[in-house]
Amino acid sequence: MRVRALIVVEHATYDQWRDFYDSYEVERSNFVSDEVIQKTSEHEAIVSFDIRDLDALTALTARPEIRLKEEELGIVTTIL
Repeated sequence: MRVRALIVVEHATYDQWRDFYDSYEVERSNFVSDEVIQKTSEHEAIVSFDIRDLDALTALTARPEIRLKEEELGIVTTIL
């Protein structure tokens, strides 16, 4: 399943979000493929990828440390 999402970073910059997002890239790559990240501004990006294992990806992104960091950075994700 191909997914495309708008990422808005309300309390940080794109670069700060990208550092965080890249920090769990190895784990995420077990569940997604063909990921493309496009910076659209200092506070926004478009991310697209194919989901190979939705349940595992959902579990990964629900981990407390990931949720806390997303809250700290003010991440708002909208599926397009």
